[in-house]
Amino acid sequence: MNNPKGFIPIIVVVFIAVIGAGVVAAAWYYNEHKDEVATTNTNTTKDGNILYFPLSESQKTSCLDNGGTIKEMRAPAFGSGPDSVTEYCDLDDSKTITNTSTNTATNETAGWTKYTDEKYGYSFKHPSDWSIDQSRSSDNVVVFNIGNTSGEGRESIEVKTTTQTTDAWAASFDSAVVATTSGVTIDGQSGKRVDTTEFALDYVGVRSGNYLFIFTSNSGELIADSVLTTFNFKDETAGWQTYTDNADGWSIKYPEDWTTSNALANALQILPPDAEQKTQIELGPSIFIKKVQSIPEAAPQGTQNNEIPNYDCNQNRTNVQVGKYLAIRQDESCFATFITTYIQKNQEYIRISWPEVFQDDYSEYEEILSTFQLPD
Repeated sequence: MNNPKGFIPIIVVVFIAVIGAGVVAAAWYYNEHKDEVATTNTNTTKDGNILYFPLSESQKTSCLDNGGTIKEMRAPAFGSGPDSVTEYCDLDDSKTITNTSTNTATNETAGWTKYTDEKYGYSFKHPSDWSIDQSRSSDNVVVFNIGNTSGEGRESIEVKTTTQTTDAWAASFDSAVVATTSGVTIDGQSGKRVDTTEFALDYVGVRSGNYLFIFTSNSGELIADSVLTTFNFKDETAGWQTYTDNADGWSIKYPEDWTTSNALANALQILPPDAEQKTQIELGPSIFIKKVQSIPEAAPQGTQNNEIPNYDCNQNRTNVQVGKYLAIRQDESCFATFITTYIQKNQEYIRISWPEVFQDDYSEYEEILSTFQLPD
C-alpha cells in the first residue's frame, strides 16, 4: 500500500520536535538541580537494562550528616541505550555547601578547638568533642578520636610529620588499593590526595619547609576536608637575615641573632649565639656550607664503617627534599657524626652539614636548611 504524499516527512518533523523538547527539558532540569547532583561516580552497575550510578559510602554519610536526603534521578534511554539512574544528595536549604575540590560546610568550623604543634610548626581546628589518643600518638604523630567513638575501627584522624618527598610518599601505596590520586593545595602549599579502597582510608600529603605532613582519615570526606581548610603552616623564618653567596648566587636565611663567618677557607659558617668561629670543620654547633665536586660514597645500609674502609665513614644515604629541591643526605662520621646534605648545582654540589650531637639542641637547623635557594 502506498503512503499518502507528504506523510513520512510530517512524521520526521514530529519526531525531531519531540527529541528537541526532550533535550530542552533535560537541560532545564539539570540547570535547576545541578547543585544537588553529586560528582559523577565512575563505579557503575547494571540492573537489567538500567545503568546505576551510586554515591560512595562516604558521600552518603556526608550527605546524611548535613541534613540531606539520598535521592535518585532517572534519565530515559537515548536511542537503543539503557536507561540510567544517578544517586544525588538533596540538601536542606538551610545548609550552605560550597564546592571546590570537595564539598565543605562553610560554617562547619565555627566554635571548633585549635590544636598547635610548636615543634613542627603547624596548627588546625577540630570539633570540640574530639580527643587525642595518647596510646597511638608519638613525637611526630598525633591521632584524634572523633566524638565518643572507641574500640577497633573507631573513626579517627591522624597527622604524621616525616621528611619524605611528596612523590616518594605517593608512590609507596599499593596500586591495588588506590582508588584515585589528585593534586591539592593546603594553606598555599601543594600536595597530593590519595583515596584508597582499604578500610575507607583517605590520605593527603602536603609539604611545607623540610617536612611532609600526612593527613589520614577514615571519617568520610566532608569532616576531613573541613579540618583541612583550617590548616596553617607557621613561617618560622619571618624576619630572618639572608646570606647570598657572591660567587655562585645561592642564598640561605638564618635567625637574626645568629651570625655568619668566612674564617673557614672556601666555606661559610652559620653560628648560633655565642658559638665560637672555627678555622676548620670540627665539632661545634655551627652549620658549615661548602661547594664540592662530588658526593663521597656511602656504605650500604647495615654495614659497619670498619668493614668497608673505602667508604670514608659515610652511612645511611637517603633522598630528601630541601624546600623545592631534591637532595641527598647521609651521615658522615670519620671523627664525629655530621648530618650532611648535598644539593646539586650544575655539575657540582652545595654541601650543608652540622654535628649530629647538637641536633636536638637547635631546632633551627632544619628550618635554616629549608630556606636554601639556588639562583634562577
